[in-house]
Amino acid sequence: MKNNKGMTLIETIIALLILSTASIIMVTGFVTAFRVFSDSEQYKNNTNNEETALINESQKDTNIDVNPIDATYSITLQQGQSPITVDGIYKKAKSKTDSGVTLSSFEIDNSDDTQKVRNVYKNYCDMMTQIHNYLKEKVKATSQMNSSDVKKYINKWLKEEKNINVEVNDIITNLPKLYSLVYPNIKINALGDEIASINPQFDKNKYTYVTPCLFMNKNTDYYDFFDGEKYKDVFILLGDKAKEGDRPNKIYALYDNNSSNEDVDVWWVPKNGVNTSEITGTYSEFYNKIKNDSSWHRIETTKR
Repeated sequence: MKNNKGMTLIETIIALLILSTASIIMVTGFVTAFRVFSDSEQYKNNTNNEETALINESQKDTNIDVNPIDATYSITLQQGQSPITVDGIYKKAKSKTDSGVTLSSFEIDNSDDTQKVRNVYKNYCDMMTQIHNYLKEKVKATSQMNSSDVKKYINKWLKEEKNINVEVNDIITNLPKLYSLVYPNIKINALGDEIASINPQFDKNKYTYVTPCLFMNKNTDYYDFFDGEKYKDVFILLGDKAKEGDRPNKIYALYDNNSSNEDVDVWWVPKNGVNTSEITGTYSEFYNKIKNDSSWHRIETTKR
């Protein structure tokens, strides 16, 4: 006898629940797969755009920021027993829409001494601007800061922003050390011959590093120093201790911060090394004094 009995209500509900659950799982799977595909496609597009920006900034996408580190970096490669050092410029490209996507590149540095020294001054000003912004964020009003505040927060800035765990004392007396911690030393070659032609006692093979130094009163008002941009009034010089990041005892060449020609760097070179104790006041005051002094020679280094 044929059984025409249909599904009970409970059986129907269970069947619908099974179908609904299966549908949800399938839809979730499709959505997840689509999202993964979409994210990977976006990641690929961002990395491709960043790669293009690193190779040729003129063709970079508007959503990509390129941050060149203008100081020279050195990579040492070991070949047998002899290390090979390659100088280059390190760049980072970052997507504005996806902060997790960042590409870096290292390009062999074919720039000449003129470009490198100009970058010392540029990098120094950038560093001081970063410190200034950090201080304003932490202290709110720069005028409230004293030297101990500045010392404390600069060391915090080194640790938090630059991942550097080295203590730096007063910013004025320890500026060469602070700079050398953030940026690699810049080495000059062509300038040495020029200095030696003016000062025969100069050892061009020994003193080849350039560093920023401040010769200001330790009680400088930090509000005026930063907000008044007195930090730009700095000596970029070649001295006898620049490589170690120490304040030099003797100066052999002074970079002209006022030079504006993109193809030329201007230097002031004394007939003999000048003791730092002879340098008083700000860069501007000292510059106005030496530019009419016959014992200081004006020379230029140009792009080759």
